[in-house]
Amino acid sequence: VREAILPFQGDIQVEAFSALNKIGIDKLAAKLDSWFAPNFSAPAE
Repeated sequence: VREAILPFQGDIQVEAFSALNKIGIDKLAAKLDSWFAPNFSAPAE
């Protein structure tokens, strides 16, 4: 695992997630919003 993440130069984040137990859903939603919200905020012209 350590060798696999070397190309990312420390730019990684790990969070616990379980859809069945509803663990980490709020953090997942916030991360997805931070990734995709800029794509939807500008109106298309």
